[in-house]
Amino acid sequence: MVAWYEVVKRKDEDTLRNEFYTMKMKHGQQPSLFILELEEKRNKLELAGYLISYKKFLERILKALPVNKDGIG
Repeated sequence: MVAWYEVVKRKDEDTLRNEFYTMKMKHGQQPSLFILELEEKRNKLELAGYLISYKKFLERILKALPVNKDGIG
């Protein structure tokens, strides 16, 4: 039973981590709402033992910003 729980828990952490690192802010989306969603995922990851520093969190926000047709974000 414990082994099954660990596998499920690990899968959930992997899914959450993937969601955190692949989230993109959509054109027209309010930045504050996007940051709030990202922060909620960060908090869940921290509860699972996966720590994300403030600096890495800010870098993730910048990478998630939308770019215009010229590739400028």
